[in-house]
Amino acid sequence: MNTLQDSQPKDIAEEILRADRGLDDIQRADLFDAFHDARDENHLVDLMRTIAAPGDVKYLLQAAKQDSMPPVHPATEALTAMNRLDPALLALAEKNPTTAQALISLAKKI
Repeated sequence: MNTLQDSQPKDIAEEILRADRGLDDIQRADLFDAFHDARDENHLVDLMRTIAAPGDVKYLLQAAKQDSMPPVHPATEALTAMNRLDPALLALAEKNPTTAQALISLAKKI
């Protein structure tokens, strides 16, 4: 017989934190909040820097956060990379789209 609890998705952060008997309740709460407040695994690492906890627990939480993130669409990755480019370089690429396309094609092969 299935109960309501069996049908609810499991919280991986809670499972990781409950499994470590060396953590106190304050550490568990802080790590749980950091896990669920973090935008991604890098943000989680930043949030956990000030929390005193074993490195293996932090590593497991970081890996779980990374696994829980939806895949990023290639177009989103490209736009994000373009936003990091020097504006002068972007202007040059806009003036010379054929050359820019050739350079991008070469970069993809590397």
